[in-house]
Order: sequence, then C-alpha cells, then structure tokens
Amino acid sequence: MSLSSGTRLGPYEIVSAIGAGGMGEVYRARDTTLGRDVAIKVLSETFALDADRVARFTREAKALASLNHPNIAAIYAVETTPGVVSTALVMELVEGDDLSVLIARGAMPLDDALAIARQIADALEAAHELGIVHRDLKPQNIKVRADGAVKVLDFGLARTADVGSGSGSGNLANSPTLTAQATQMGMIIGTAAYMAPEQAKGRPVDRRADIWAFGAVLFEMLTGRQAFAGDSITEILGAVVLKEPDWSTLPAATPLRLRGLLQRCLEKDPRRRQRDIGDARLELDAIAAGATLAESAAPATAAKTRRPSLPAMAAGALAIAAVGLAAGWALAPDSTGGSSVPTRFIVSGPDAKSPTAPQLTPDGRTLVFAAKNQLFRRDLGAFDARPMPGTDGAKMPLISPDGRWVAFFAGGKIKKVSLAGGDPISIADVADNIPGAAWGSDDTILFSRAWATGLSSVAVATGEVRQLTEPSRANGERGHWRPRPLPSGRIIFTILMSGAGVIDSRIGILDPKTGQHRVLFAGSDAKYLPSGHILYSHAGAWHVVPFDPVKEVTTGDPVSVLTDAVGVTPDGGNSWDATAVSGNGVLAYAPGPNFRQMQLGWADRSGRLESLGLAPHAVAEVTLSPDGRHVAVSRVESGTYELWMVDVSRRTEDRLDIKGSNSFAVWNASSDAIAFISIRKGEFDAYTARADGSGLEAVATQDFDEQIMAWTRDGRFIEKEWRHDGSTPLLLREPGANGAAKPLVVNTATDTRVALSPDLRWMTYSSTRSGDSEIYVHPIRDGGTSVRASNRGGSHPLWSMDGREFYFLRGRDVVSVSFRDDGGRAVLGSEQVMFQLPAAALLGGLSPDGRRFLVAYPSEPDPVPGIRVVLNWFDELKAKGLGK
Repeated sequence: MSLSSGTRLGPYEIVSAIGAGGMGEVYRARDTTLGRDVAIKVLSETFALDADRVARFTREAKALASLNHPNIAAIYAVETTPGVVSTALVMELVEGDDLSVLIARGAMPLDDALAIARQIADALEAAHELGIVHRDLKPQNIKVRADGAVKVLDFGLARTADVGSGSGSGNLANSPTLTAQATQMGMIIGTAAYMAPEQAKGRPVDRRADIWAFGAVLFEMLTGRQAFAGDSITEILGAVVLKEPDWSTLPAATPLRLRGLLQRCLEKDPRRRQRDIGDARLELDAIAAGATLAESAAPATAAKTRRPSLPAMAAGALAIAAVGLAAGWALAPDSTGGSSVPTRFIVSGPDAKSPTAPQLTPDGRTLVFAAKNQLFRRDLGAFDARPMPGTDGAKMPLISPDGRWVAFFAGGKIKKVSLAGGDPISIADVADNIPGAAWGSDDTILFSRAWATGLSSVAVATGEVRQLTEPSRANGERGHWRPRPLPSGRIIFTILMSGAGVIDSRIGILDPKTGQHRVLFAGSDAKYLPSGHILYSHAGAWHVVPFDPVKEVTTGDPVSVLTDAVGVTPDGGNSWDATAVSGNGVLAYAPGPNFRQMQLGWADRSGRLESLGLAPHAVAEVTLSPDGRHVAVSRVESGTYELWMVDVSRRTEDRLDIKGSNSFAVWNASSDAIAFISIRKGEFDAYTARADGSGLEAVATQDFDEQIMAWTRDGRFIEKEWRHDGSTPLLLREPGANGAAKPLVVNTATDTRVALSPDLRWMTYSSTRSGDSEIYVHPIRDGGTSVRASNRGGSHPLWSMDGREFYFLRGRDVVSVSFRDDGGRAVLGSEQVMFQLPAAALLGGLSPDGRRFLVAYPSEPDPVPGIRVVLNWFDELKAKGLGK
C-alpha cells in the first residue's frame, strides 16, 4: 500500500517515501501533535489483513519499545487507522547514511571501525539483557549519523515476519526479511550473508545469532568485503554453513586480540561461539585503549573447510606463542642490567563490571582476580581468564609465597585451592567482611577478625588461630587492619586511630614475637615492595616512599603514584587489596576513582535529564528531602567525607559545619532534620542535626559501626549495625541516644539502602547476602520475613507517594515494581524497566509530585573496565628518582 504526501495516519502526516522492504514501506512523516519528524513503517496489506500477525506484531512492538538506549532507534507507537487497511510502526527518524554506504567506500580505518562496533555491541547488549534478539543485523540496519553516533534499526522486527501455514515454510520462521509470498515457496530471500549457520538451516536461534551477525559486520567494516559472499543465495548460504572467512583479507595491522574476537564471533558451532556481546564490547574497549601485548600479527592462513587445516592451526599456535613470548620477555629478569620499558595493558573480566581484588604470583606470570562472585585466573601469556572451580562467593584472594595456592574468604571460612586445580580445602572459620589479609612467609595467614579488633594469624596447615595484637584504647587505637609481611618477619599494618576515619590512621610495624608495635608514619594500606619502597595510601592518594628493610625506616620523600587506581575510601573501603606487586616488578591494580565527579539533575519518567546547573564534585551519596526543596550531598574531599546542603530552587550549596567525617544522610518526614554517619572516634556513629547543621544529637554511639538507614514519622529509626561477630542486622530503634531497639532483619551483609512505604508498614532494602546486591521487601512488624523483589540485581530503593509501587536502580536501569498489601502479605508485580541513566549514576529521591527522580550522574566518561597491569614497574620508579 503506497501513501502519498499529505496522507494522515492518526496524528502523523506523510511527508515522503524513504524506502521499501519485505514487510512494507517506510515513510518520513510529521508528528503534528509533538511537532517532530518521525519514520513510519507501514505494513504491507498481506500482513495487515492477518489478525494474528498484527496482534503478534503489536505485542512485540510493545516489548521493543522498552529498548530505551542511545544506540537503538526508538519505537514511539503502533498506529492503526480505521477504514484503511494499514498498521504502522512509528519510530525515531535517524538521519545519516547506513553502514552499507560507508563500507561501499572501502575498508574503514581501525579506529573508525572500533568506534562503530562498540556502539553496535552496546545496543545489542541492552536488547539481549531484555531477552530481545535482533535476528536481522546487517549494515543496512545500522545508521551512522554525521556526529559518529550509531543507531541500530528494526530491532527484532524480523521476528514478527513469521511464516504462515503453507507447506515447506515451517523451518524458516527464524529467517530475516521474509515476504509472505516467498515464505510460502519455502525460499529465503533476505540478508543471507549475515545469517548464522543455525539460522540458515532454519533451526531455532538465540542471541548467539546476533553475535555471529555482529562478527560478520565488523569483518566487513575492516576489510571492505563480506565475510561470506557468492553470486547467488545458494552460494552465500553454502559459504555461511561450510566455509571460513578469508582471514588474510584483514589488514596486517589488525591487533591479535581483535582477530581472536572475530574468530570467536564467527565460530560456526554456536556452543563454541562468543557467549555474550557484553564481553565482546569490553574486549573492543580494551583494544581501543591499546590493551594488547602484541599490537598485530601476520594474517592467519585461510581455512577452506570447517575443520582448520594444519597450516592454519600452526599459524594460530605461533600467534599465541608470540604473545606468550612477549609476556615472557617482559617478565624475565634483564640479563644486561639495563632498564626495560614499562608496558601497560588491561585484563578484562567476564562481564561488563570491572574485576576487583587483583593478586599476582611472585613471578608475575599469573593474575588472579574476583568477578561475578567467584575467582578467575589469567596467565599473562594467554588471551583469556578462566574461572576457578569451587570459588563461588569468594572474596579477598591471597596467593601463597611459593605461588602454588590461592586462599580466599567465602561463607564464613578461609579456604585454599591449588592453582594447578582441584577442590578447595577449608582452613578455618573466619568472617569474610574484614579489613584485609595477607599470606605470610611462615605459611600463616594474617588477618583482622573485624573492623574494630586487633590482628590475628591462622596456621594454614592446622587451622589454629592466634591473636597477635589488641588495639590500645588508651593510646587512641580503634582497630588494626591490613597486615602484610616484611622481609624481616615483622608485619607492617594500618592502625585506625580515634578520629575522622582513615585520614587519621597510622602505619605501624609489629614484632610478632613480642607483640610490640611502633608507628612509622601517617597513612594506610601499606605494603613493602622488593624494589625497596613502601606503597601506601594517604589523604585519598597512593604514594611510594624509599624504605630500608634492615633498619625499617624511610630513606626519602614520598612521591604520588597510580593516580588512576581505586583508592582507600574515608571509611576504610573494601576488604580486598586494590593493588598487587610481584617480586620482579609486575604491578596490577583495580581502576578508580572510588567516587566519580557527579552533577545533580532531574530525570523525568522517560529518562530525560535536566541538570541543576551546579558544578560537579566527587559524590558518594545524594538524598532528596521529602518536600523536594533540599538535597543532602555526601562529598569526598581530600580523603574525608563532607555533608553539603543544596537548595534546589535557589541552586546554592552550603557545607554543614559538623565535626568529623560525615556522610550518608537520611531525612525526617518534615524535611527539617537529617540523620547521618559521623566518624569522629574511628568508627561509624549515628547523629542527627537540623538541616543547617545545628542542633547536633547522638543517636547510636556503641563500640562498633552503626548507621541510620531511615527515619520514621514518629521519630524512630531503622538502624544497621556492623557487630564484632560479623553480623549486620537491621533494627528498629526508639528515639534518644542509644534508645531501645528490636531486630527487623538478622543479617543484611553489605551495600544496604532502606526506603519506607508511605504507610510505614513496609520497607524495601538492598542487601548482598545472595552475592550480588538485590532488593527485598520486609514488613515493619514482629515476626515478618523478607521477600526478594529483584531478579538480576538492585540498589537505591524508593517508594512512590501512594505506596502502590517502588523503584530501584539496577545497573543503569531504573526499575519499577507494583506493590499491594494483601492483609500483611506483600504482593509484587513483575519488574518494569522505566528508563536508563548514565552508568554509575545514583538515585537520590522522588519529587513530591512523583514525576521526577533526583539523580547524580557522572560528568566525565566511564573508565574502561578491567584490571590494569604494568610490566617493569620498578624501572618506572627508578625513572622517578626512586631507585634503591
């Protein structure tokens, strides 16, 4: 059905034709209601007359409308016009050339191809997370605007072009770009060059078909020719199913890492294909950042059949060997006595999140890190990290001095597992939320039992635990943290002092034989380096200082290093080590910053952001007052927390003049006072103050960490405690200093946020007790139990003003869940993604009218995720004038 200029479909007026395809025709149209240009795809009459197809089309269009992503052309509406045989899909109009036009001009430069591929992968990742498979990804469905922004079109629409009931068509339901007539004849007339082999065979497909098509598109961008070509559809499909791409056509400068990614994407067996497009995106990020040990290699020999030929296998083996040799040369001692050039690269994790807790074997050849709630091992001479079986729930890995074992904390135990493989072995019962540990040279593991205790050791062979120190309260000590061995057998460790937190901590040296220790200098998280230095943190920054290991004194001035590494937070931060250094100068560290530079703004219920116009700052938390007039902001300045108050209407900011390191405020119901954490004697205490910082009162000041999570209308508090036995309960506390309290939730683990329902009968809270942060609903009454409300992660819960739904943040998604109180039983709806925020954004509250969310969002680009590795780092220290 052709439409002429001026034809109306509801509020949309046709302007001109754009193109036509198997499903119908595409037009430029004017939205007369909103005054914008849109694209309208009008289904052909054959489709529009089939009620079942139209119904399925409409259902799937609604699902696709949930794809709110900057690299996906948005779907606005499905329009059916009475009296006219037409069903139309109203979409975002994307200006610019499609990718096929750009490829027709020739092979793209590597940087341009990577920039486009990363955006395509980001779009596919967002769709796959919602269970949506494109199934017709090709250059013609990818638009590139003049500013370089990429938009993927026709997401999942091929799925609506399903077959009818004619004979011979049943196997073609998964084929893209079908027409009804061709389908009845059992013919595939679409984009065969980008079909996965299983798709070409008419078998069921999943997201791995998109990964194949992604590989085919990326190959074509790099070479200027299709990966699978032919003079007819039959020849093309034969190539897809039987032949390999001509790998020799890739430019000689193509990085090895990119070649490997292409080969994994274009693996014919879907069981061996690249598993996740998000991992591919991380690989592209690392390649774009130059994260490869060998920048390029000679093209691999072309494989002529599905089974690689012997020359091809040999070429692949030589390529891998080349990378191994490059790492080996970099890691081997320099026999000439000269300096080596420091080499940097990034080791990616198994998902989009950056790995944590890096540890290196003493020879610097193997990296162990934590990701996806388990441990992974990466040999630096290899391409990929491998999961370590039996390490589920592992935290804080430690590598033995002989490099043969990895110890870790999980499930209230210390365990060890051989790097050569095998089952984990339990060593002793120890809480896993503790401030650091290390494997000593005498085959003992040094650790702190809790955040306000002394040091202990456990014999790896027997599991015997021995107390080494007790903080001297008389000398102002509150806890002993992060022990690490020195060459002399003594121990260097952090002394948490009575004060404003880590900013007031000291680095000490302990003689384990006598139990006596002395203070060395101000700082925390110190470790001795075989180069003759101490690496440590102070005032939110990393430093190295020359150190004499015999006299155990510093011999020079400190110098700042690792400006892009994750630091130590003002409250002590994570249990795991942020840095690892091998004996031969390999450095591995987790990237920072701890707290991003954030700006404040409003996000409406469609996700449109409007900045408050204030300067960005390093922000830990933001909380909107119930009346929507003020925002309490927890900033991080020079290694300490500060509370600031923002007046929303006047756009002003004022620092609250309160003693200590103060953060994580919650409001009372009348919006005139806050409760917050105050670190003033080395641990979390809970205080309240008026919104201007006056009227300070203590709420909870016991001998362990306490935090107010919510403040009820009747003056009671939801409080979290971090007790010495490792438990982390939520309590309902009565008003007044250290008032009576009753338990609500026995153990919440870490990463807790709490929100109260408007009727004060329910609360939502986040907890990591299942491994990842998830959202739970819990009644505020005796005898109630928690109900898990999120399926794939969640944090920062909020309630709607009417109590009929609550919201939370899951990665970048703002998610809503409907709620109903059925006689004291929580009835929850399914998760609905409302919109996406920028990565790392914080959700700070809901406006009184329920129409806008207060958010803090980054003002700078995301760092590339992955562990940073530096070879020959000791030579870099020498270049800074820090040689022995």
